[in-house]
Amino acid sequence: MDRHGKGRLMQRIGVFLVGIVVGAAGTLAAKGHDLDLLYLQMNKLRGENNQLQEEIDSLKKDLINKQRQSIRRVRKIEVTVKAPDEFTKLAISKYVKDHTRPLLGQELTYLEAHPTMVKGLIDGRVVSLQNQPYSLRVELVVIGETLSIWVEGIKQPASS
Repeated sequence: MDRHGKGRLMQRIGVFLVGIVVGAAGTLAAKGHDLDLLYLQMNKLRGENNQLQEEIDSLKKDLINKQRQSIRRVRKIEVTVKAPDEFTKLAISKYVKDHTRPLLGQELTYLEAHPTMVKGLIDGRVVSLQNQPYSLRVELVVIGETLSIWVEGIKQPASS
């Protein structure tokens, strides 16, 4: 091969290598742009995912709060007393409220499952007021968020 042939071969190889480099640079530029777009899309999706996760956490907390609120409990105890006078009614009412106070906050499902429990706390008890005994008789119990109890105070003969 002569010099001229060698030079042409080197020139072709050079042009071929420059072509490879230019083609690689073009491909890199095109794919780099695609990678940038994918990176931006990935960051956008991560942000949306974080936002949705926060919403899920917030909804879970709301659900837990709703469930806690939906558990029905005894919130108040009302006592109605039938007795000979107002002082006796007041004293018996206080006695009944004191003995049923542990039921405040109790779940209604528990009381509904044990309906005689309230009556058992009071019925047949004897309360002494000004040295006069009164036997308590539960007439009615209504179980609800307001626990309503109707009691009669029956005057007993005074013991000597």
